[in-house]
Amino acid sequence: MVLKPEKMLRMRVMSTLNRKDIVLSVLHDFNAIQIEQVSGDIKGSLGRIEEEDFQKSVTNELQRIKGLENSLPRVPVNGKKAFASVYDTLKEAAKITIDSDVRTLKQKQEDLMADIKDISIRTETVEFLRGLNYDLSIFNGKSTKAYVIQSAYPEELSSSIKSQISDALVIERSGALLAVIPDREESNLARISSENASVMRIVPEASGKPEEYLASMAEIKKEREKELEEINAALKQISEKHFSDIVQIREQLEIEESKIEVYERMGSTSEVFVLEGWVPKSRYETMIKTLNKVTGGSIIISEVETKDEPPTMFNNPKRIRVFEFFIRFYSLPQESEYDPTLIFAMVFPLFFGLMLGDYGYGLVILLFSILIIRKLDGKAKWFKFPKKLSNFVIVILGRGPLRTLAKALIPSSIMAIIFGLFFDEFFGFQLYHPQLFNVITSLSKLLLLSGYIGLFMVSLGLIMGFITEYSRGNRKGAYGKIGWLMFAWGIAVTGLDLIYHNFNSTGNYVALVIAIAGIGIIFVFEGVLGAVELPSMISHILSYTRIVGILLASVILAYVVDLIFMQDAHSFPMVIVGVFILVLGQVFNLAIAIFEPGIQGARLIYVEFFSKFYHGNGKMFRPFGKKRVYTIKQMDIETVEKA
Repeated sequence: MVLKPEKMLRMRVMSTLNRKDIVLSVLHDFNAIQIEQVSGDIKGSLGRIEEEDFQKSVTNELQRIKGLENSLPRVPVNGKKAFASVYDTLKEAAKITIDSDVRTLKQKQEDLMADIKDISIRTETVEFLRGLNYDLSIFNGKSTKAYVIQSAYPEELSSSIKSQISDALVIERSGALLAVIPDREESNLARISSENASVMRIVPEASGKPEEYLASMAEIKKEREKELEEINAALKQISEKHFSDIVQIREQLEIEESKIEVYERMGSTSEVFVLEGWVPKSRYETMIKTLNKVTGGSIIISEVETKDEPPTMFNNPKRIRVFEFFIRFYSLPQESEYDPTLIFAMVFPLFFGLMLGDYGYGLVILLFSILIIRKLDGKAKWFKFPKKLSNFVIVILGRGPLRTLAKALIPSSIMAIIFGLFFDEFFGFQLYHPQLFNVITSLSKLLLLSGYIGLFMVSLGLIMGFITEYSRGNRKGAYGKIGWLMFAWGIAVTGLDLIYHNFNSTGNYVALVIAIAGIGIIFVFEGVLGAVELPSMISHILSYTRIVGILLASVILAYVVDLIFMQDAHSFPMVIVGVFILVLGQVFNLAIAIFEPGIQGARLIYVEFFSKFYHGNGKMFRPFGKKRVYTIKQMDIETVEKA
């Protein structure tokens, strides 16, 4: 059921110790069991699994292989490799004997790169002295030091140095300074330079004219770069021969290490081992078949009765999963309650589109969202975001959440386009004659519509809350939800009668009776504390009128910007001013149009809707296993699943 998390079972597995590795291999490749500490009446009779000889070897070899992988240039990995056992993996790892060669080449590479960097710094410093008819040996003597200092304010820096270091010689050239000082004043010069936010570099100790030194350094740098190319070529040659094996072994060793880590949560005797964990009910039977097949039936698998709250595993269609991010951000559902992801996926874009209501803005957000996704996927390389801005956004949000937000904005912007076409709003301009629906002149209808939306959302939340509490056996809480539902509808109908001046209608009296009966039910089942919250129900319904408020603010701001632009467009200079105001105003309104509907739309769901049925505080399902990229599953699970 899409509106419920995946049903979980607690599973217990018992088999002989010699089958431990094969069982863990199957469970890893299933990637569908969260292994827990063994519980129940057998816990006290079990000990820990004894450490085996290969465990330290796995850790040591994994670190060695990772070091080799990080040291070698990446090349395409050829296919996937199968490993029969941990001993087979360690045997393959032992065949990789290139450590000494790689270490030597990497050391030479680092030394050469350091030399090239040092030459570049020296060259950049001496470049400042080009054209001076002096030998470099005069700058750094037995009692003097020379520095090139780059500063945004060279004149002020020069004055500071001259006033505080009496024996200093300062020459200003090309926005930088050459300062020759007594060596005893080095720390003083460093302080002055730091106070003026300057970059200070020492003139290298050398002989000859600056031009001669620069030519010499260019030759040396060329030689170092040639040597570096040879080192890189040697590393690439090693990588082409061994990199695929290294990556495949590293992945398998990581899997073997994850199995060893699981030992801490398992129990054993001298002959058998026991493990427990949470498994999705939909995978349980397939897992039993596979384990029985690979162990020849020498295994006992049973379901464990427990009152522990199981972890939460979402069960949503692929296209809806992007909205799971917003549910995780709020709180994970428990297994026994509704998963509101599907409702969020339908309602959030609707609210966003209604609050934006402009197909011009909607088109921009749609294109921008697609562009962000393609950019993050390594496509659309032709488009360049401002580097500092993009780095800041990625640091704050992360690449994954940013992609998720962009994907969520796609259906939201499509809804904005649909509502914008209906309202005839295109960056605040009306292009239809006549309009289909005018936001400003139809404000009362929109407010009434938002009230109905609020009543629907609150009612849906209360109905879901009733079902959740009833299924949990909390009859008191379930009947309280009925009282709230009666109160909400009674107050809503009474309010509508007052709006339409039906003060003495039969429906008005019936609605009042329903509202009062609802108050009574709330008081009986939730007590005084429940009754105190009665005003909040009214505020929650009315809170949905903010949909219209944000829509109206966006429409009016766009209209005002457009009006200023059209009024100023009577002369060429004013056209320039008008275009500037138009662009700036529309960009500002677009920024608001992205954030305000998103924040307020999510808030209406989180606060006014979730509070009626959603408890949250679920624990994330964290299965034992990982997706294999470079290795083959050790057990043929797919065959069993198809059988």
